[in-house]
Amino acid sequence: MVIEGPDGLVLLGSGRSPEQGRAIARTLAARFDKPVEAVILGEPVSSHCTGVEALLKEQRNEHIPVIAHESWGRHPEAPLREIIYLKVTMATLQYGSELWETDDLPQMLRRALTDSLPPAPHIAPTVTVRHGEEVSLAGLRIRCFSTGLFFDASLGLHLPQYRTAVIANDFHATPGNFMAIEGARAEVSASWHALLTHLSTMDLQRLASTRMEPLLGTRRIRDMLSTYLDAIDYLHDQTVRHILSGAPADEIAHQITLPEEVLKGPFSRPLHGNFTGSALQHHSRYVGWFSGNAVDLAPTPRAEHARRSIALMGGQERVLAASAEALDGGDPQWAAELARLVVAAGPEDEAGRAALSRALHALGDQESNPLRRNWYHCAAMDASGDLRLSDVRDAVKRLFPLPAHVLLENLRFRVIPEQAGDRTVSIGVEMSDTGEQFGLLLRNSVLRVHEGVPPEWLAGMRLSTEALTRLVLGEVSLTELVSQHEVEIQGVPDAVEELWEAIGPRPELSFHRR
Repeated sequence: MVIEGPDGLVLLGSGRSPEQGRAIARTLAARFDKPVEAVILGEPVSSHCTGVEALLKEQRNEHIPVIAHESWGRHPEAPLREIIYLKVTMATLQYGSELWETDDLPQMLRRALTDSLPPAPHIAPTVTVRHGEEVSLAGLRIRCFSTGLFFDASLGLHLPQYRTAVIANDFHATPGNFMAIEGARAEVSASWHALLTHLSTMDLQRLASTRMEPLLGTRRIRDMLSTYLDAIDYLHDQTVRHILSGAPADEIAHQITLPEEVLKGPFSRPLHGNFTGSALQHHSRYVGWFSGNAVDLAPTPRAEHARRSIALMGGQERVLAASAEALDGGDPQWAAELARLVVAAGPEDEAGRAALSRALHALGDQESNPLRRNWYHCAAMDASGDLRLSDVRDAVKRLFPLPAHVLLENLRFRVIPEQAGDRTVSIGVEMSDTGEQFGLLLRNSVLRVHEGVPPEWLAGMRLSTEALTRLVLGEVSLTELVSQHEVEIQGVPDAVEELWEAIGPRPELSFHRR
C-alpha cells in the first residue's frame, strides 16, 4: 500500500520476494514523481516484507528508514517452536490450494511455506515505534497503533488530518475470519474486540486494508465496525449461555447461528475461518477439555472404540458399503465419518483410507469457503498417502534455519520414557562453527538444555550447526555422522550413546491415518 504525502511516499509492505520489491520500486518511479521516504513493516510475515532490501537498492537510497513495531522479531520461547511449525504446516494445508493440483509438490511446498513463515532473520527495522507513537513522514503526521494480533507486532496507521486509517493485513471485511481453522489463541476474539473498539474511537472517513476494498464514508465504516463487534460479542455470549446449560463443545458448535440482521450484511461470509470455531475456542478457554459428562472422564481409546463399533455394525465391509451408499446419496459428511471408523480401527486399511479420501474430496468439492475447501482436499491426500504431512513439516524447518539451542530444545519432545527408563545422563555439546557450548541432562525421562557445558559431564560431542540440523531432522544418524567424521565424541562415548538411545525418531505426522 502506498501513502502519498506532500514530500514523498510511505510504503506499507514491500512484497513477498526480491523480484516483487524491484517491481514495486519500478512501478512507483513510473507513477509518482516523488521519492520513497519510509517503508513500514506492518505485518511480520514473509509475503509482506521480503522485498524490502531489493526495493531499497532499486531506490538507490540506503538511508530510507524501515519502521516496525517495537516487538518485531520477538517469538515465543524455544519450547513452543515445535508447535509453531505444526501450525505453519496446518496453515499450508488451508492456503496451498495447489498442493492438491500440482505435480511438482516440492516447489509448491517451498512457495506455500515461504508465505506462511515469519520473515527471514536479515529483515530488520532501522526504527521501531510503540503503540500510540506519532511520527512525521513525507510531510504527513502519522499515529502508529498496534493491532494486537500476530505476536503484537502488527501495525496500523492513523492519519488524523485526513480522517484515514490503514491496516496492513490483520483486518478482513468479514467477521468469519477472526478464528482461523489452523488454530488460534483463545484470546484472539478479545484482541479483535480491542482493535475494533479502538478503530471505533477514531473519526474516520476512510478505512483501508490489504484484505478488503477501502471503505469510504463515516456511516459505512461505523456500520461495519458495529456489525463486527456485535458478531464477536454474540458468538462469545451465546457460547457461554450454552456452556452454562452443560452443553459439550461439539453440540454448541451446531447450536449457534448468527442473527439474520448480521447474516444479511456484507461482512458475514466466512472466508478465513468460521463462526463455530469461535464457540469451540471459548469453550476450551473457559471450561477446558472436560465436557462435564462423566462418561468422558476415561473414554475408550479411539481405536478400540472403532473396532467395537464396527463389530456392532456388522463388520468392516458393511460399514464401507454404508459409507459408499451415503456418498452416492449426497451425504459425504456421514460417509467420511463411517470411513474414519475403519481407518481408526486399522490405519493401514487401504479400503478404509480410499473411502475416507473419496468422501473428503466430495466435501471439498461442495465447500464454498476456499480455505476449508483446500483443507478437505489436502486431507483427502493425507488419508490416501499422496501427501506426506511429515514432508511439509520438515520443509518448514529447512526453510527457517534454527540456531543450535532451539534444535537441542526440540529434542525434549522426542524423549521416549520406555527407552529412557531410570537413567541419568549428562553430556556436553560444543558447536564447531559458532563456539557455543551446551549441557544436556536426562533425568526421570525429562531432557533439560543448559547453556554452557555442565561441570559433572562425563562425555560430550562436537559438531557443526548443519550437522546438528541433519541429526535432529532425522536425515542422518549419530553413527553415520561419527563415521563421516562430522561429530567428534569426547570423554566416555557410552554416555553419549546412552542419552541418544532415549531420543525417539521424528514422529510421522498425519491427521487422517490414525
